[in-house]
Amino acid sequence: MKKQIRLCKTKAGMGVRQATDKILEMVDDGILDKDMVIMACLKYMSEDDVADMAHCNEFFLNEEDEVTEGKIKPKLKITKKEWNKTHKDYKSIINGVHYVMKLTDKGTALVPVGVYKTMTGGGAE
Repeated sequence: MKKQIRLCKTKAGMGVRQATDKILEMVDDGILDKDMVIMACLKYMSEDDVADMAHCNEFFLNEEDEVTEGKIKPKLKITKKEWNKTHKDYKSIINGVHYVMKLTDKGTALVPVGVYKTMTGGGAE
């Protein structure tokens, strides 16, 4: 069963995705090889963009949970919806650990966060 790909990032003012539609059409028509397009995209995208795309599509779901709950303990808990709403300049994934920019008592810093599907009462699921 094929997994449906989800787009998490959106750019304000970008109504039509002409280049994306053209490339997808060329793949469908057999003009472009899908594996070549995948490799080109992954090589072109930054590591943070690739990590965000993998996270949004839950490619590393089990690995990510182990890393996030492993060596670096999250200081905050947020939902996937909150993570996705956070602007890309204020978040990062480093070695599988999610970070958000927060004001701390020592200044602005990247703070490790646990990203969960839902939050209930005081806990996370």
